[in-house]
Amino acid sequence: MIPEQFECAGHTIKVEMYKRLPENRYGAFYDAPGVIRIAETLEVEDFGTVELTEQQKLNTFWHEYFHCCQFFAGEEYSETQAQTYANFMCELIKTKQSKLPF
Repeated sequence: MIPEQFECAGHTIKVEMYKRLPENRYGAFYDAPGVIRIAETLEVEDFGTVELTEQQKLNTFWHEYFHCCQFFAGEEYSETQAQTYANFMCELIKTKQSKLPF
């Protein structure tokens, strides 16, 4: 479940879904307006327009969320760190949804 907005470091960050983002990006965090944008489709060579799955969009949300955290923590943006933490969050959510104890 992707929220429509959330709080981070005392700032309200809005989440917007877009049919397609510039440069064929999965997502983007914009610090000045406080917005995360997530693509619903990508253009893929040999496949044309591809609808992203809910799992791909959720993973993208967490990826951009962690870029937001990096920004407000004064850290350098790290694609590797954002993606790794996004993967960890998606796994944690799956564990919770499976009703395994944690």
